[in-house]
Parts: sequence; structure tokens; C-alpha cells
Amino acid sequence: MFTRFAKCCKFLHKFRGYEPQPVTPITLYRWLRQFEADERDVAVALLDHVIFYNKQRLIKALVNQNAALLDRLKLDGIPIERVIYVHIDEPGSSSSIMINLLRNKANLERLGWNILDASNPKRIVDLIVKLKQVAIVYVDDFLGSGIQFCQSRDFVSGLFPTSVPEFLLAPCVCEEAYGALSKRDVEVCADHIHSKSERPLHPSSFIFDKSSKKRFQQISAGIDVNSGMGFFGMAVMVAMYHNAPDNMPLVLRGNEGQDRFRGILPRTTDLPIPANSHGA
Repeated sequence: MFTRFAKCCKFLHKFRGYEPQPVTPITLYRWLRQFEADERDVAVALLDHVIFYNKQRLIKALVNQNAALLDRLKLDGIPIERVIYVHIDEPGSSSSIMINLLRNKANLERLGWNILDASNPKRIVDLIVKLKQVAIVYVDDFLGSGIQFCQSRDFVSGLFPTSVPEFLLAPCVCEEAYGALSKRDVEVCADHIHSKSERPLHPSSFIFDKSSKKRFQQISAGIDVNSGMGFFGMAVMVAMYHNAPDNMPLVLRGNEGQDRFRGILPRTTDLPIPANSHGA
């Protein structure tokens, strides 16, 4: 156990900056000791396949993809003054956080950008009418199934001309969401497309042998039989510095409250509520 744990210290660096729960020697040890001795090498291999975006990597992905997109649009006769950045969902959501990061790191405010909220489609339509030739750029951190995004986007896009080009700017997008957006002619500008084959616990992946995959699927199902592989059974292997998606297997996240199985990368909603947060 000690030798294996020593080799795992690389994950302290890999997951440095994870905000919901820092990955420390203690949290790593507690996570590993929940497995049987013959399961721990597979658990370590599972961590190897997690794609982690620390804050620096995430910002770099956003800024680079945005710069490439703006260069393309400029060649098509659409300068930044005619690009409408749209954030999905309410202020404080991952989408609005990404837009704020992009604004600050790419100096977009100084360049004369336009930013609007998808919940106020009238303003978007008014700006399209005013500017005439425009491009819509939705910004988010990660898309798994794409269901939530497509619902918000479909509501907004139904109000403006189909000739308006639409783009999604995000560090990482799952194969499933990529397909859903392609059907809607929304071009994906992402640092990484997360395929089913690179998710060790997904039925379409052959990274692990059958017995190892089945055993870790069973562990996740034992934590919660309905959501063991995450939302829609997607078995996603991506985490952002500020949170993990609900599509991630519970063997990595743990259960809600962390009282039956401690996760190494729990979501903020998986963590127990501090005793002093209830107030007097």
C-alpha cells in the first residue's frame, strides 16, 4: 500500500487547484483504502485517465480558441464589434464564470465586445437587427449530454434568422454533446472532444479489461444504483478546477454527503454541509 501510495503522489500535482476539495495525501489515502488490495492498481489507472483542467489550462483553452475564432470571423467580414457573446443560465453559472474569465484574460471589453444573457432574448434580437451581419458565440466550460445547453439555445435561436452563424466556445465537449450541436448547425470550438472510447468505465471503451471494468462499474452502482456512472450513464472522465460534472462516475465523486464512499473529486453538491452553515 505504501509503495503504491508513493507512486500516487503525482496526482497531488495533477489535481492541484481543485476547489471543491483539495487533493491532498490524506484525501488520496482515504480514497484508495476504500478499495480491496487487488483493486487499487485499477483505481490508480482510473485516475490516470481523468482529464483535469486547472485554472491556467482552462483559461489558455478559452483564450486560444476564442482568438482563432475571431480571426476566422474577421476574414468573413465579422469584426469583434459584431460578435455577440451569450452566456447560458443565470449569473454565477459556469457559463457566466467562463465569460468573465475570457473577458478579463483576452481584454475583450477594451476591444468592444457584446455580451448578453440567453434569458433576455429580446436584447439579442434587437442587437442582431441593429448590427445586421453578426455571429453568436455561446460560452461554457464543459458540455456532457448537451441537453441543458440545447434547451436554452433552442429557445433563443428560434427568435433570430437561421442565417446567423452560431458557435460554442468551451474547453471540453463530450462526443454526445458535439453530435447534438452539429445537428443544430452550432459549430463547436473546443480544446478537447471527449470521446466515449477514452472513458474506461463506458461500455464503448476497451481501456480496461472486462473484469476490471465490471468491478468498478459495480462499485459505482453500489454507491448509487441509479446514477453510478453519472448522469445518463456517460462515465465522463473530465473535471474542471471549480467542479466536476454530474456525468462523472461515483467511484470518483463519492456519494452525496461523503458518508458512505469518499470521492477523490467530489462535486460541490456531493460535499457534506458544514455544521455551522445552518445558522443560529
